[in-house]
Amino acid sequence: MNTSEMATPSTAPVVTGNNGEWRDYDSQLPIADKDGTRVVTVCYKQTAAMKASGKDARNNVYTRIPTPHLTEATVVDAASELAPFVLAYLRSVEDETIRKAHKDGQSSIYCEGLSLAKLMGTLEEAGNGGSIDAEQITEWFTTNMSERITQLICDKLDTDPSDLTGESLAKVSAVVDGYLSAFISLASGKTQMPVAQRTRLATAMEVCSVTDTLMGQRFTKRFAKMLAKEEEALSALGDLDI
Repeated sequence: MNTSEMATPSTAPVVTGNNGEWRDYDSQLPIADKDGTRVVTVCYKQTAAMKASGKDARNNVYTRIPTPHLTEATVVDAASELAPFVLAYLRSVEDETIRKAHKDGQSSIYCEGLSLAKLMGTLEEAGNGGSIDAEQITEWFTTNMSERITQLICDKLDTDPSDLTGESLAKVSAVVDGYLSAFISLASGKTQMPVAQRTRLATAMEVCSVTDTLMGQRFTKRFAKMLAKEEEALSALGDLDI
Protein backbone atom coordinates (compact mmCIF):
# COMPACT_ATOMS: atom_id res chain seq x y z
CA MET A 1 0.00 0.00 0.00
CA ASN A 2 1.07 3.57 -0.65
CA THR A 3 2.36 5.43 2.43
CA SER A 4 3.75 8.55 0.75
CA GLU A 5 1.39 10.92 2.59
CA MET A 6 2.58 9.86 6.03
CA ALA A 7 4.93 12.51 7.41
CA THR A 8 7.98 11.50 9.44
CA PRO A 9 9.69 13.80 11.95
CA SER A 10 12.52 14.46 9.51
CA THR A 11 10.47 14.63 6.33
CA ALA A 12 8.03 17.37 5.31
CA PRO A 13 4.49 16.15 4.46
CA VAL A 14 4.10 15.21 0.81
CA VAL A 15 0.65 15.54 -0.69
CA THR A 16 -0.02 12.99 -3.40
CA GLY A 17 -3.05 11.89 -5.39
CA ASN A 18 -6.63 11.74 -4.23
CA ASN A 19 -8.15 8.57 -5.63
CA GLY A 20 -9.71 7.06 -2.53
CA GLU A 21 -7.17 4.22 -2.42
CA TRP A 22 -6.37 2.46 0.84
CA ARG A 23 -3.01 3.27 2.43
CA ASP A 24 -1.19 1.94 5.47
CA TYR A 25 -1.98 3.98 8.57
CA ASP A 26 0.30 4.62 11.54
CA SER A 27 -1.41 6.58 14.35
CA GLN A 28 1.99 7.90 15.50
CA LEU A 29 2.62 9.71 12.22
CA PRO A 30 0.64 12.74 10.98
CA ILE A 31 -1.02 12.73 7.57
CA ALA A 32 -0.43 15.63 5.22
CA ASP A 33 -3.30 18.13 4.99
CA LYS A 34 -4.91 18.77 1.63
CA ASP A 35 -7.62 21.36 1.05
CA GLY A 36 -10.97 20.01 -0.07
CA THR A 37 -10.38 16.53 1.35
CA ARG A 38 -10.65 14.63 4.58
CA VAL A 39 -9.11 11.43 5.86
CA VAL A 40 -11.04 8.36 7.05
CA THR A 41 -9.17 5.76 9.09
CA VAL A 42 -10.02 2.07 9.55
CA CYS A 43 -8.35 0.56 12.61
CA TYR A 44 -8.42 -3.06 13.74
CA LYS A 45 -7.73 -4.58 17.14
CA GLN A 46 -6.48 -8.03 17.97
CA THR A 47 -9.18 -9.68 20.05
CA ALA A 48 -8.49 -12.20 22.80
CA ALA A 49 -9.82 -14.98 20.56
CA MET A 50 -7.49 -13.93 17.74
CA LYS A 51 -4.52 -13.83 20.10
CA ALA A 52 -5.37 -17.29 21.44
CA SER A 53 -5.49 -18.71 17.93
CA GLY A 54 -2.32 -16.93 16.87
CA LYS A 55 -4.04 -14.67 14.36
CA ASP A 56 -2.94 -11.07 13.82
CA ALA A 57 -5.34 -8.17 13.41
CA ARG A 58 -5.72 -6.71 9.93
CA ASN A 59 -3.46 -3.77 9.07
CA ASN A 60 -4.75 -0.31 9.91
CA VAL A 61 -5.48 1.76 6.81
CA TYR A 62 -6.78 5.14 5.78
CA THR A 63 -8.20 6.73 2.67
CA ARG A 64 -8.54 10.33 1.54
CA ILE A 65 -11.86 11.45 0.09
CA PRO A 66 -13.07 14.78 -1.35
CA THR A 67 -15.36 16.97 0.80
CA PRO A 68 -17.17 19.40 -1.56
CA HIS A 69 -20.27 17.17 -1.54
CA LEU A 70 -20.56 17.28 2.26
CA THR A 71 -19.82 20.65 3.85
CA GLU A 72 -21.73 22.97 6.17
CA ALA A 73 -22.79 24.92 3.08
CA THR A 74 -24.20 21.88 1.26
CA VAL A 75 -26.00 20.76 4.41
CA VAL A 76 -27.53 24.22 4.88
CA ASP A 77 -28.59 24.28 1.21
CA ALA A 78 -30.33 20.94 1.68
CA ALA A 79 -31.79 21.84 5.09
CA SER A 80 -35.44 21.45 4.06
CA GLU A 81 -34.80 17.99 2.60
CA LEU A 82 -32.69 16.94 5.60
CA ALA A 83 -35.08 18.32 8.23
CA PRO A 84 -37.32 15.21 8.50
CA PHE A 85 -34.29 12.95 9.00
CA VAL A 86 -32.69 15.31 11.51
CA LEU A 87 -35.96 15.67 13.41
CA ALA A 88 -36.46 11.89 13.58
CA TYR A 89 -32.90 11.41 14.82
CA LEU A 90 -33.15 14.14 17.47
CA ARG A 91 -36.45 12.70 18.73
CA SER A 92 -34.82 9.28 19.01
CA VAL A 93 -32.01 10.82 21.09
CA GLU A 94 -34.55 12.57 23.30
CA ASP A 95 -36.52 9.33 23.67
CA GLU A 96 -33.41 7.62 25.00
CA THR A 97 -32.79 10.36 27.59
CA ILE A 98 -36.42 10.06 28.74
CA ARG A 99 -36.20 6.26 29.01
CA LYS A 100 -32.97 6.63 30.97
CA ALA A 101 -34.69 9.05 33.36
CA HIS A 102 -37.32 6.41 34.17
CA LYS A 103 -34.70 3.69 34.59
CA ASP A 104 -32.79 6.00 36.94
CA GLY A 105 -35.88 6.33 39.11
CA GLN A 106 -37.06 9.85 38.25
CA SER A 107 -40.71 10.28 39.19
CA SER A 108 -41.52 12.49 36.19
CA ILE A 109 -40.04 14.44 33.29
CA TYR A 110 -39.43 18.16 33.72
CA CYS A 111 -41.03 19.09 30.38
CA GLU A 112 -40.16 22.79 30.63
CA GLY A 113 -36.52 21.75 30.62
CA LEU A 114 -36.73 20.01 27.25
CA SER A 115 -34.97 22.05 24.59
CA LEU A 116 -32.96 21.79 21.41
CA ALA A 117 -29.94 23.22 23.26
CA LYS A 118 -30.19 20.40 25.79
CA LEU A 119 -30.32 17.83 23.00
CA MET A 120 -27.25 19.34 21.39
CA GLY A 121 -25.48 19.10 24.73
CA THR A 122 -26.47 15.44 24.98
CA LEU A 123 -25.03 14.79 21.53
CA GLU A 124 -21.80 16.52 22.45
CA GLU A 125 -21.48 14.57 25.69
CA ALA A 126 -21.99 11.33 23.77
CA GLY A 127 -19.33 12.34 21.28
CA ASN A 128 -21.82 12.50 18.41
CA GLY A 129 -21.46 16.20 17.83
CA GLY A 130 -17.98 16.03 16.32
CA SER A 131 -15.33 14.96 18.78
CA ILE A 132 -12.03 16.68 19.45
CA ASP A 133 -9.19 15.14 21.38
CA ALA A 134 -6.32 16.36 23.53
CA GLU A 135 -3.82 15.91 20.70
CA GLN A 136 -5.80 18.17 18.35
CA ILE A 137 -6.25 20.82 21.05
CA THR A 138 -2.56 20.70 21.99
CA GLU A 139 -1.49 21.16 18.38
CA TRP A 140 -3.92 24.07 17.93
CA PHE A 141 -2.81 25.73 21.16
CA THR A 142 0.91 25.24 20.52
CA THR A 143 0.64 26.60 16.99
CA ASN A 144 -1.66 29.54 17.67
CA MET A 145 -1.53 30.57 21.32
CA SER A 146 1.44 29.34 23.32
CA GLU A 147 3.99 31.87 22.08
CA ARG A 148 1.58 34.81 22.31
CA ILE A 149 0.51 33.97 25.87
CA THR A 150 4.14 33.54 26.88
CA GLN A 151 4.95 36.98 25.48
CA LEU A 152 2.00 38.61 27.28
CA ILE A 153 3.03 37.12 30.61
CA CYS A 154 6.63 38.24 30.06
CA ASP A 155 5.39 41.74 29.30
CA LYS A 156 3.66 41.82 32.68
CA LEU A 157 6.84 40.58 34.34
CA ASP A 158 8.83 43.18 32.41
CA THR A 159 11.13 40.57 30.92
CA ASP A 160 11.85 38.92 27.58
CA PRO A 161 11.01 35.25 26.87
CA SER A 162 14.64 34.62 25.94
CA ASP A 163 15.71 35.76 29.41
CA LEU A 164 13.53 33.29 31.30
CA THR A 165 15.49 30.91 33.50
CA GLY A 166 14.93 28.83 36.60
CA GLU A 167 12.08 30.13 38.76
CA SER A 168 10.81 32.69 36.22
CA LEU A 169 10.73 30.07 33.46
CA ALA A 170 8.87 27.64 35.71
CA LYS A 171 6.35 30.34 36.67
CA VAL A 172 5.58 31.34 33.07
CA SER A 173 5.48 27.71 31.90
CA ALA A 174 2.99 26.87 34.67
CA VAL A 175 0.62 29.61 33.51
CA VAL A 176 0.87 28.57 29.84
CA ASP A 177 0.37 24.92 30.80
CA GLY A 178 -2.64 25.97 32.87
CA TYR A 179 -4.30 27.51 29.84
CA LEU A 180 -3.52 24.42 27.77
CA SER A 181 -4.94 22.10 30.44
CA ALA A 182 -8.12 24.16 30.63
CA PHE A 183 -8.61 23.94 26.87
CA ILE A 184 -7.85 20.20 26.89
CA SER A 185 -10.56 19.69 29.53
CA LEU A 186 -13.05 20.86 26.89
CA ALA A 187 -12.37 17.68 24.92
CA SER A 188 -14.88 16.07 27.26
CA GLY A 189 -18.47 16.97 26.49
CA LYS A 190 -19.24 16.60 30.21
CA THR A 191 -16.99 19.48 31.26
CA GLN A 192 -18.91 22.30 32.97
CA MET A 193 -16.49 25.18 33.43
CA PRO A 194 -16.98 28.10 35.87
CA VAL A 195 -17.91 31.45 34.31
CA ALA A 196 -14.64 33.10 35.37
CA GLN A 197 -12.58 30.39 33.74
CA ARG A 198 -14.63 30.52 30.53
CA THR A 199 -14.16 34.28 30.42
CA ARG A 200 -10.39 33.96 30.74
CA LEU A 201 -10.19 31.38 27.97
CA ALA A 202 -12.43 33.44 25.70
CA THR A 203 -10.27 36.52 26.36
CA ALA A 204 -7.11 34.52 25.60
CA MET A 205 -8.57 33.35 22.29
CA GLU A 206 -9.52 36.91 21.39
CA VAL A 207 -6.08 38.29 22.28
CA CYS A 208 -4.43 35.53 20.22
CA SER A 209 -6.83 36.18 17.31
CA VAL A 210 -8.06 32.57 17.21
CA THR A 211 -11.73 33.08 18.10
CA ASP A 212 -12.71 32.75 14.45
CA THR A 213 -10.66 29.61 13.81
CA LEU A 214 -12.59 26.34 13.57
CA MET A 215 -11.39 25.23 17.00
CA GLY A 216 -12.09 28.67 18.48
CA GLN A 217 -15.65 28.61 17.13
CA ARG A 218 -16.21 25.18 18.66
CA PHE A 219 -15.03 26.37 22.06
CA THR A 220 -17.21 29.48 21.81
CA LYS A 221 -20.21 27.27 21.13
CA ARG A 222 -19.28 25.08 24.10
CA PHE A 223 -19.18 28.15 26.34
CA ALA A 224 -22.63 29.21 25.08
CA LYS A 225 -24.02 25.76 25.85
CA MET A 226 -22.54 25.84 29.35
CA LEU A 227 -24.25 29.17 29.95
CA ALA A 228 -27.56 27.78 28.64
CA LYS A 229 -27.21 24.79 30.96
CA GLU A 230 -26.62 27.06 33.95
CA GLU A 231 -29.64 29.21 33.08
CA GLU A 232 -31.77 26.10 32.63
CA ALA A 233 -30.72 24.78 36.04
CA LEU A 234 -31.55 28.15 37.59
CA SER A 235 -34.96 28.32 35.93
CA ALA A 236 -35.79 24.86 37.29
CA LEU A 237 -35.80 26.38 40.80
CA GLY A 238 -38.74 28.58 39.86
CA ASP A 239 -39.30 32.32 40.20
CA LEU A 240 -39.92 32.43 43.94
CA ASP A 241 -37.01 32.85 46.34
CA ILE A 242 -37.12 31.22 49.77
